[in-house]
Amino acid sequence: MRMENSEIREMLVRIEKKMDERFESVDKRFEKIDARFEGVEGRLDRSEKMLKKLITIVGATNEKLTNFQSETNSRFDYLDRQLKLHDADYELLTRKLVDHEREINRIKSTIN
Repeated sequence: MRMENSEIREMLVRIEKKMDERFESVDKRFEKIDARFEGVEGRLDRSEKMLKKLITIVGATNEKLTNFQSETNSRFDYLDRQLKLHDADYELLTRKLVDHEREINRIKSTIN
């Protein structure tokens, strides 16, 4: 059973057509995959930009917090010194008051 040239040509044309259809199908799949990858890349790019902004914001916030902490420590140190001075002044005034009362009582007792 021998095939003729026309039959062979027809068979080759059908095979070529099927191969073209398959390649077309594969091309469409690759196009869909490419589109999905582009979407993923776009989301990744946006995420990276957001992450960079977030890092910048956190850095600025940390710097402000450090400055605030330094300023607060400085003010508390000043207030602590002032409180100690006031305590010392109060003790001095209390001693002077006691001394003056004692002196007044002595003077009163010498007068009477």
